[in-house]
Amino acid sequence: MRSQRFAYVDLIRGISALVILVTHYHLLFARDVDVGRTDAALPFDIWLWPIYDHGGIAVKMFWILSGFVFAVAYGEQGKSLDQRAFWLHRFARLYPLHFATLCLVALLQAVSVQINGGWIIEGNNDWPHFVLQLFLASNWFTMEGSFNSPIWSVSAEVLVYLMFATFLAKGGMSLRWAILLSLVGLAIRIATANPVSLCMALFFAGVAVAIVVPILQRLFGSGLVPLAAAALAGAVAVGVAINAAGHGEWVPEAMIYLGTPAVLILFVSLDLNCRPLSPRLNWIGGITYSVYLLHFPALIALRLAFGDGLAPSPLTLFAYMAMVIAASLATHRWFEMPAQRFIRQRLARPAAMPAPLPPISPQPACLAERS
Repeated sequence: MRSQRFAYVDLIRGISALVILVTHYHLLFARDVDVGRTDAALPFDIWLWPIYDHGGIAVKMFWILSGFVFAVAYGEQGKSLDQRAFWLHRFARLYPLHFATLCLVALLQAVSVQINGGWIIEGNNDWPHFVLQLFLASNWFTMEGSFNSPIWSVSAEVLVYLMFATFLAKGGMSLRWAILLSLVGLAIRIATANPVSLCMALFFAGVAVAIVVPILQRLFGSGLVPLAAAALAGAVAVGVAINAAGHGEWVPEAMIYLGTPAVLILFVSLDLNCRPLSPRLNWIGGITYSVYLLHFPALIALRLAFGDGLAPSPLTLFAYMAMVIAASLATHRWFEMPAQRFIRQRLARPAAMPAPLPPISPQPACLAERS
């Protein structure tokens, strides 16, 4: 598939970040670290309960989107892949904001210890976990959270990047290998519940989608849009049937393995066959990584500022979302993008850098089973 701007895919990435933002809203009212959903009634619960209860699935959406984007950006480079440039782009994209928010959360938790006598919202904010976070190694073998907890999904994804770059350098990524690696990841996930294996399964499922969709497009043309919509409806129907059969605990898994690929195929088909999305909506996808990493320190800061004085309400929900979105817009424009340019320009070898990733470059996240 040719490298282009997939604006509809970018939109679903941005929406996924906003879903995570809402999913973690309940942490404003949790009284202890490492807790589940608060017992208090949350605003618009009658409509938003799927997000409040299962919004962590959006992190899995990030992973499958990442596989698709990487396949589009690098899929035809094969042995010509410049490994140094590849990892420089990843470092420039992910690390500056990660490091800044890690330090911010560490500072906020230190203030909490002084004021409250302990950490709030998230535990394990000690030096060993700080070092693991510094090297994006916090969640390679565990789901234990610490500091800016949503970074766990990025930590898992870094290892999958290594796998992808290794296979690409050995001659390219075929559909057969993409499917095989996805199935291997799924098998390991079932056997061990390791988060990296689930990331592996979904990332390479996204690679497979990037390879398969051009074939489907040639076969069905604009008919791919209703076909993809029907596939998504079928995935939802399977989830409803599972729930009706009394196995509601399996519904999130069904949506992960059936729903996320169907959503991706639908939005790619929209990009290929429908009127281009308005450029005015580009900001939603652009601030995804900032939303993902800033919403957690925002939660901690709000708890520090108001203590137990906040209560679930439409006002607090909107204020919290507006605060994070405004901060993300500013951070993306005046910190994220300048930091990326600075690192790439300073560390790039002359005439050695490949074309940058498409605008839909993936942002993990972020986030999930801890959601």
